[in-house]
Amino acid sequence: MVRAIVVASAFVAVLAPSSPTGLEVVDACYRAGYGAAAAWAGARSRRWAWIVAAGLAAAFAQRLSEQVVGFGLLGLAVGTTDARRRGPMLGAVLGAATAQVLLRLGTTGRHGVTALAAAAALVVLVVSGYRQGRRKERVWARRGAFVVAGVALTLGGLYAVAALEARPLLTAGVRNGERGLTAARSGDSVGAAQVLAAAADQLAGGNARLGKWWAQPARLLPVVSQHAKALDEVSAALAGVARPASAVAAAAGGIGVRSGAVDLVAVMALQEPLAASVAALESALGRMGDLGSPWLVGALDRRLDRAASQLGRALEDGRMAAQAVEVVPGLLGRDGPRRYFLAIQTPAEQRASGGFMGNFAELLLADGRMTLPRVGDVAELGAPDAVGRRQLQGQEEYQARYGRFGPERFFGNASLTPDFPTAANVFEQLYPQSGGTPVSGVLAVDPVALAALLQLTGPVTVADWPVPLDAANTASILLHEEYLRLEGDARNRFLIGAAQAIFDKLTSVDLPGPGELARVLGPMARGRHLQLYSPRVEEQAFFRSIDAAGAMAPVVDDYLQVVTQNGSQNKIDWFQRRDVSYDVRYTPETGEIGSIVRLRLTNDAPASGLPDYVIGGTPGFSPGPGISRLWVSVYTPLGLVGATLDGRPVVPVRETELGRVVYSQFVDVGPGASATLELSLSGRIDPGRQYRLDVGRQPTITPDNLSVRVGGADGWIVTSATELGLDEGDATRKGPQSSNMAFAVTFGSRDGRAQGSGQSGVDR
Repeated sequence: MVRAIVVASAFVAVLAPSSPTGLEVVDACYRAGYGAAAAWAGARSRRWAWIVAAGLAAAFAQRLSEQVVGFGLLGLAVGTTDARRRGPMLGAVLGAATAQVLLRLGTTGRHGVTALAAAAALVVLVVSGYRQGRRKERVWARRGAFVVAGVALTLGGLYAVAALEARPLLTAGVRNGERGLTAARSGDSVGAAQVLAAAADQLAGGNARLGKWWAQPARLLPVVSQHAKALDEVSAALAGVARPASAVAAAAGGIGVRSGAVDLVAVMALQEPLAASVAALESALGRMGDLGSPWLVGALDRRLDRAASQLGRALEDGRMAAQAVEVVPGLLGRDGPRRYFLAIQTPAEQRASGGFMGNFAELLLADGRMTLPRVGDVAELGAPDAVGRRQLQGQEEYQARYGRFGPERFFGNASLTPDFPTAANVFEQLYPQSGGTPVSGVLAVDPVALAALLQLTGPVTVADWPVPLDAANTASILLHEEYLRLEGDARNRFLIGAAQAIFDKLTSVDLPGPGELARVLGPMARGRHLQLYSPRVEEQAFFRSIDAAGAMAPVVDDYLQVVTQNGSQNKIDWFQRRDVSYDVRYTPETGEIGSIVRLRLTNDAPASGLPDYVIGGTPGFSPGPGISRLWVSVYTPLGLVGATLDGRPVVPVRETELGRVVYSQFVDVGPGASATLELSLSGRIDPGRQYRLDVGRQPTITPDNLSVRVGGADGWIVTSATELGLDEGDATRKGPQSSNMAFAVTFGSRDGRAQGSGQSGVDR
């Protein structure tokens, strides 16, 4: 009967889900051996061993059925006090049943606490059974233990030798891989190709050493098997990624802007290596996704997490690069000349999506070569009383909100909306009606972006200005100093000359590769100092992916954007500073939101001593020298409870735009003074969901100082939030806002209930 129980225990154990090595056939043998050993040892063990083994099974059982069986076995073991009932058959049954529970425990803890409990239970039974066993059985048990230990040590030692041989190559390969990715992102394509090729050779060499035939039997050992598999898979995955990455870097070395031209053949030659690289990265991440095991030591587990994170980032870069290679040749005129309207805006006179457009240009791209056939002043596009025939189509919402400001008559006011695609469509429609050539898209830049371009080209000399314009002084000169030194036609000539000089320099020097261009211009796009628009869906999708579209984010849960627009027709916004705070209370059970927006506007302009063009303005619009008149708009999906301006009640105008409510109020801020507009808001989102807040950015000269505090109402507290600090149960953030931002916060109640899942907070 004992033998029958031992055999039955082995067969039933094979059906358990435990996987000590990850090799199914080997694991089945281990499970069968475990079941048989537990039954055999139980038949010879003393009662204390039964109690300990059953107690471990009961303590670590997670499912109700396992707990019932575990505590039943424990009760049976404890209740077996009659010596005549402590027979071999009962012990075999207890050992076999305990083994079945232990083999079916879930995983708890990084290093497999439940597996350790199962191993400890078997050791207790075997030790007790060994002591009670017959002399011959003890001899065979000792011999078996010595053989097993010797085989395990031999196999483990052989793998350790292979790992020691592979370690220098793998370490050097990983280090060179990281160096190669850094070089590629910085624009050093040649260096990246060389380093990545070396990394591929080193990783492949290390993987080959791990894969030696005499090292593979170590996969039969529990715990060692998981580490061997992880090392083999990750080294093979990284080697498989490094080779195509090297090919991409080598091909990218031929891409650049040389004397105003881009080699489109070189760009399109990247398609095949990029596709191979993306496929390799996807395959590598897929392979690494199967490597998780509670038995991996912390150091290796952290290395795997780090490698997966780096590969994930590289995959995002690769997909974006592949998208660029598909779209950019068309944007650069591969299939025919492409003409773009270039709006040169100045946030010194604020508009919602960039600033007043005082100058414009046409950018012509044909077969990768750039020319600037026209640069002019906005006045060239028609006087207000002569262009009443201009019409806008398909812009009913835009017209309803901004029609009273006459964007058809005053071309420079087209950017009144904070959504650049909408403003760009207005530019696109009005320019041909103003004597211009129909265009294929719209670009917008401001002096901050022009200064960034000079980081790439070096300084330029412009007539009528005493010093060269460079990356350090251009923004200050074009936003402020020119208005102090130049007037009328002289100022217009200087602005046109500056734009032409910067473009001429761009088209006469060799610019760095895509990596360096992205490093310099990426922050300009995210800060909305450089914005791009195309009516073609795939091109606009690419602009969104590189954060250059300037579009308002869709409303998911909550949304906030503060916009100020110059109401005096002057350049006083050079002196403006904005402090925005948003205090939210959210109830996860009901989805109710209550919030307060506080906008503190500071005007550092003097009351006198500067030209009227800077601190005065147009009669009828300007309230007086040094006074900043602003049209303030707050975008939100919530309803208005009340509003105050410097503590006095006001009633902002309520309108709608792009799926959200807009509350607008004119505010005058005196020289050297501040004004505070406060709005109390309330509303509701779907209850039981994670709270998300999107905060849009207006491209101002000085980034807003943004403060956010998100807390729970009615006993709810913040349990987690990324990019937000935790302060007494609230999520908080304070600092400059240099781009659009998104936050998501997870709430839980003080009595342990949780609402929502996941969290993120990224500067998008």
